[in-house]
Amino acid sequence: MVVLIQHMDSHSIMKIRLYQPTIQPLILVLVLVLVLALALPMALHAKSETIVRLTNGEWRPLFSEEYKEFGLFSHIVKRAFEQSNIKVSYGFFPWARGLKLAEKSAEWDGAVGWSKTPEREVLFHYSNPVMKVAWVFFHRKDNNFAWTDFNSLAHYSLAATQGYFYSDDFKSYEEKKKIKVIRVADDLMGLRLLLNNRIDAFPLTAEVGYDLLNTKYPKAKEMITNHQRPISTQPLFLIISKQVTNGEKLIKIFNENLQKMRDAGDIIKMREASFEGKYHPNAN
Repeated sequence: MVVLIQHMDSHSIMKIRLYQPTIQPLILVLVLVLVLALALPMALHAKSETIVRLTNGEWRPLFSEEYKEFGLFSHIVKRAFEQSNIKVSYGFFPWARGLKLAEKSAEWDGAVGWSKTPEREVLFHYSNPVMKVAWVFFHRKDNNFAWTDFNSLAHYSLAATQGYFYSDDFKSYEEKKKIKVIRVADDLMGLRLLLNNRIDAFPLTAEVGYDLLNTKYPKAKEMITNHQRPISTQPLFLIISKQVTNGEKLIKIFNENLQKMRDAGDIIKMREASFEGKYHPNAN
């Protein structure tokens, strides 16, 4: 280009100078188009990505910030949403506070692991039951513990955790002193009383009871079993606040995917893994 300019007259040089600057804007336009072409799919993907923000709590092995996949129940919820490319973000709080945040805070869409009550149904959309937990009596194998109804418990010494509700019948018989119940601070204390033969039976959900034995008293596992008759069976749910715009749609998607998992036998396998202690932080 420089050589050509040297052999041309001034008029030609002027013409070249008039056309030269048009090259740079053209390059800039091409670069801009290329950048937009690359950025647009990423922007659309980011816009279309859905994240469900759920409050959670501690009730091992079903829910725990320390457990693998945040515990069995948390894992089921996460897997169901993942089938529709929906991500789940958990926040861990004391249970009562987590429920309040799920109800009123713009930072959270819902919560996991709640039972159904008329008061909550006003505030939340409920999923189909994610899983049912059965309250059962744990007892020592060397104790011939047997019960058919609450009247048959009259001659046994029982413990129960403070603040826990097991069933209407349990509450009624305890309040009327038709059964002998010692209230203890937590599940671990009740299990300790049972191991030391201070009580005859202690109610726990099967998942929680065997997780405590696996993690806290592995050497005593062979001493303890649970009675097959349930005290009560309680379904637990995913709940989404009715203030969330697409709340009903999220519940519909979740229910469909949950049923697919159930039909495929995935949830049974996950529960078996929980009984084997595979959600524990130190599990292989």
